[in-house]
Amino acid sequence: MSDSRQTVDEYIAFISYRHADNIEEDRQWATWLHSQLEAYDIPAELIGTLNLRGEVIPERIFPVFRDEVSLPADADLKSAITQALDVSRFLVVLCSPRAVQSHYLKEEIIHFKATGKADRVSAALLLGEPNASTDPSKSEDPEDARTLECFPEPLRYDVNERGELQRDQPTEPLAADFRLPDGGKGITNPTVYRQQLLESGVDPAQADRLAAVYAEKINTAKVKTIAGILGVRLDVLTERNRNTQTGTVDGKDQLFQPDDLHPFVGHLRQPMPKGISFNLIDYLQLVDWTGRQIREDKVGAISADAEPILKRLSISPEHWVYLCKHFESRFKVLVGCVHSLEQACRVFGRKRRPNLAASTALYP
Repeated sequence: MSDSRQTVDEYIAFISYRHADNIEEDRQWATWLHSQLEAYDIPAELIGTLNLRGEVIPERIFPVFRDEVSLPADADLKSAITQALDVSRFLVVLCSPRAVQSHYLKEEIIHFKATGKADRVSAALLLGEPNASTDPSKSEDPEDARTLECFPEPLRYDVNERGELQRDQPTEPLAADFRLPDGGKGITNPTVYRQQLLESGVDPAQADRLAAVYAEKINTAKVKTIAGILGVRLDVLTERNRNTQTGTVDGKDQLFQPDDLHPFVGHLRQPMPKGISFNLIDYLQLVDWTGRQIREDKVGAISADAEPILKRLSISPEHWVYLCKHFESRFKVLVGCVHSLEQACRVFGRKRRPNLAASTALYP
């Protein structure tokens, strides 16, 4: 994720949100979305072509404007925000009942739409119900945030060039749904959702299934948002995602995971299938966490989401990062804990245990 604290000629996207929706751990959606957008790998065949709006598709969705990291500390807030909106191609609004109450968020939407870019706005649903305040088929319950209006008023109506709401001209923005299956506020990490399910008494197998379904849901919502930003049909990107997952290359199917590699088999149970007792979601979170430790140029808080997995491996987070950065220099022949090295040496007829000091330090 960039830390673009200087004037830029153009932002590919502007994230508009209520800061209160970006504080709670595992629900920092503005931070998460910012990172996901800038890290997205745009298909090579799309780069440099014209999108449905007649714009050239860039190599990256970069830079993305988010005020908490994109504004200088001494900036005139209103002026700087207005300037950023003027040079932004697309506006993504994070929607929730809190967002509806934000005067500044409403002003950002109004300004953006008033400059002739009303067709370049999308909504990311975090919590609440779209059009709950105007749709007679929906009922708002003050005691249940899931039922409250989540679309700020300027999202629901046209805005003329003078910045006036046209309440006789309702609109329906492109919307991507990041909410939990029960309508609760979305969680950026499906592993945390799985843990919440387990703590509420859900069976582990069912928790795995529900977490996987939710992971797919937020990925689809992310891709839908990206399709809007790039100005391409959603199916162009979803088809590409399916091909990536199944390994389809030039019309030929290649298995994403070869048969001779252990599969991810989830939680421990009886009978236990042969494989790695992690969930794929856990593994992906671990890779993401590790990368953010090593990438010194990345900005933002360090997530501890993967630490429970490391504890299951009996490896400290510090040792894991060191291992990833210095693996080849510390291990030349065999890798593993001391007990595993001893077993391997007996099998291969070795008298000396290689890398003993490194194994003792990194595999306690």
